[in-house]
Amino acid sequence: MRDKERDNIESLQLLNTAIIKSRERKTNAAYEERLKSICRSPVIEAINISVNYLSELQQISRDQSAMQIIETILELDSLWSDYVVMEGIDRIKGMVSKRGCDQGQGQGPCSHHPQAQSQSQAQSQQCGGRPKKDYYEN
Repeated sequence: MRDKERDNIESLQLLNTAIIKSRERKTNAAYEERLKSICRSPVIEAINISVNYLSELQQISRDQSAMQIIETILELDSLWSDYVVMEGIDRIKGMVSKRGCDQGQGQGPCSHHPQAQSQSQAQSQQCGGRPKKDYYEN
């Protein structure tokens, strides 16, 4: 039994190595072309203008300016990812609570789950699945 287990582990290691090597080949070719394409895009030119503008505005180096811009974009991405996850969790909770109280009838939140009702009300106040505009104005 030990020999078979050892063989399985060795086979698994070989497969893992093969998977990594195959991804490496695909990634190497793909990332270079993608990077060239991005570098030629007007978006990079706009980011460069933004980096220069922030650097002059705050009297900081271009490196610091670029880092602040990237950190802000990453923070926005993280916040929206969290928002989307929580929105999905709320919807799943709503579906589960509907099944529990409506015996699968799908008639909406019941009086036993006021949280589901407040979630429903909050969702109706949103536009296109995004928070109301005042989130953007701060």
